[in-house]
Amino acid sequence: MIKKKKFEIIYAPAKKNNYIVILAIGQKHYSEWKKYSLPLLLQYCKNNKIGLLVFKDFLIDGNDYYAKKPTLHKFLMGSFISKNLKHIKNICYLDTDILVNPLAPNVFKYLNKNKINVVSKYKNLPYHLNDDFIKRRIAFLRRKYYDKKFPLDSGLTMSRKQHFSFHGWKDQGDYFNSGFIMFNISKFSNFFEKIFNKYRKLNFISMTRGDEPIFNYEVLKSKKVNWITYKYNVLWLYEISCRYPFLYKYKINDKIVKQCLENTLSENYFLHCSGKWPEGLMWKNKIFTKKEQKHYKDFSSFLSKKLRSIPKRHISISNLSKVY
Repeated sequence: MIKKKKFEIIYAPAKKNNYIVILAIGQKHYSEWKKYSLPLLLQYCKNNKIGLLVFKDFLIDGNDYYAKKPTLHKFLMGSFISKNLKHIKNICYLDTDILVNPLAPNVFKYLNKNKINVVSKYKNLPYHLNDDFIKRRIAFLRRKYYDKKFPLDSGLTMSRKQHFSFHGWKDQGDYFNSGFIMFNISKFSNFFEKIFNKYRKLNFISMTRGDEPIFNYEVLKSKKVNWITYKYNVLWLYEISCRYPFLYKYKINDKIVKQCLENTLSENYFLHCSGKWPEGLMWKNKIFTKKEQKHYKDFSSFLSKKLRSIPKRHISISNLSKVY
C-alpha cells in the first residue's frame, strides 16, 4: 500500500495521460516551490490540459547516499509511476526552480515517445558569447560582488569534454541540463531504474554530487535522444551573464531583478534558475501577474496583425513629462 504522503496529484485533467512531474522532497523545498513556481506552472497545466504530479517524499527506503539524495530519485520516477499511477503514460520532469510561462505552447507536442527528450546547454543557444566567456564572466562577477574568495579557476569553467573526462568517460558530443527530462513511461522507466541500480551498487558519486553527469553519459551513450528547443530550459545563469550582468549589483528581490526575469520568461517557455548562489535563487520572486500576462497576450496579438506600414509625416510624443 502506497503512503499518500509520497506524492500529490495537484491537477488531473479528465482522460489525459501527459503529466509534468516535480520532485520537491522535504517541507522547506516543497513550500518554496508551492509559493514561487506552482502558481505559474498550474496556470500552464490548465491552459494545456496537462496533469501535474509532485513527489514530496523519497521513493525508496534506505540510509545510503542514493536513497537519501533527492535528485537521484529522478531515475526512479518512471518505475514508481508505472507501478502505482498507471493512467500516466508520458512525463516531463521539471526541477523546482524552473519558472514556467503560462502562455507557452504544450511541451508534449515535441515529445518523441521512442526517445528521451532533453535540451542542450551547448548547441543552438541564442547567445553571441561563447561558453568559456559566459562561465568566466560568472566567476569574475561572483568574486567582485558576492564573495572575494570565489575562485576564478574552478569546476564552473570546465568544458563539456572536461566534464566527461573527469569521470573517466568518453566525450559524448553534447550535454544537457537534467532539470528537464521528458519521456514515455513504458519505454524508459526500466532504463532509468537500471542506471540508478548500477551506480548505486558502485557507490558512484559524481563531481556535482548529483545526477546530471550520470544522466548525460548514460542517455547520450544510448543514442536515444531527441533534442528540443532551448526555449524549454533557458538557463538563467547564462541569461544573467550574457544579457543582465548588471544584476550582480542588486539583491535577489529587487524590482529590476523581477523585471529582467519577467522579460526573459516572456520571450521563452521555461526559465531555469539553478544553483545555490544568489543568481540561482532569483526564482524566489513572484512575477508574471495576470496584468502582465495580458500585456504579453496583447503584444502577441499585435505581432500576428497585418500592418500596412504607411509613413506618417511626423510623430511626436504628447507628454514628455512621462519620460523625464
